[in-house]
Amino acid sequence: MRALGLAACVLLLAACVSRVGPGSRPAPAPPLTAAAAFGELRSVDYCSLLDSPGAHALSSFELCRTEVDFVELTVGPLATGPHAGSEPYDYPGELPPGTRVWSYFPSGGPNGCVLWLGFADGVWLTVTALDAADPPWSAADSYCRTAATVVGDVLAAIEQGRIGHVSYAPDSFGGIDPCRLITGPEFGGEPKAAPSGHACVNGRVGLSFGIDVRAGGTPATLGGREATVRRDHDACHVLFQRPLEDDPRHVEQARLTVAGDSEAACTLARTAAALVAPKLPR
Repeated sequence: MRALGLAACVLLLAACVSRVGPGSRPAPAPPLTAAAAFGELRSVDYCSLLDSPGAHALSSFELCRTEVDFVELTVGPLATGPHAGSEPYDYPGELPPGTRVWSYFPSGGPNGCVLWLGFADGVWLTVTALDAADPPWSAADSYCRTAATVVGDVLAAIEQGRIGHVSYAPDSFGGIDPCRLITGPEFGGEPKAAPSGHACVNGRVGLSFGIDVRAGGTPATLGGREATVRRDHDACHVLFQRPLEDDPRHVEQARLTVAGDSEAACTLARTAAALVAPKLPR
């Protein structure tokens, strides 16, 4: 009987060792991709990434913008990489496997900080905190801490599975493939789509769709459609804007951009916009 009892103890011990041994340890989580985090990238509701976007948050096709305590917070767009001159950021919280955070301090504008949350598939989410007060009320480093809080909101939304998605009306600019409109011999090269699917670049010509406040500029008629031409220090923009029926504060925009600070950039932008205009829904 003692032998049988000893054998039973040995078997029981072996079973216990088997249950807690290396073979029973949970497999490590796979590197997190943007597709796994957000689902369909084209329809992400970026305001759902914020813990509290506020009643007056702007929800566009590629971003969500709000203001908190004189700081303008923007989540989005998705990008293929951080800005040149950015560097790794010492994020204070725990990051999912395969992710990292980089930072950039913009110059020539309001104080602020841009953080990029990078995913394992090479897609990066832009998080921006800019000073909305005049004069500036805080040191530049504080904006990175604010942006890092937003990154924490985004990670919590991913972990809790509460990423929202939107659908677009049949005639919405949000349902258009911008690359299709700037492809052809008249545009040259090969178009490259942004991860979100609402922006595309072909050589010097870029086309993007979004929702924003109506922008001012020089009126023009291009391709049989009313347009607005704006020029800044490094590009020329042509905008086609139409009011939103359910939100009179904002407009849908198709923005065609040509890099360059010369009048030649605006000439090319006008020519390209005249080709794009007839392809846009009224």
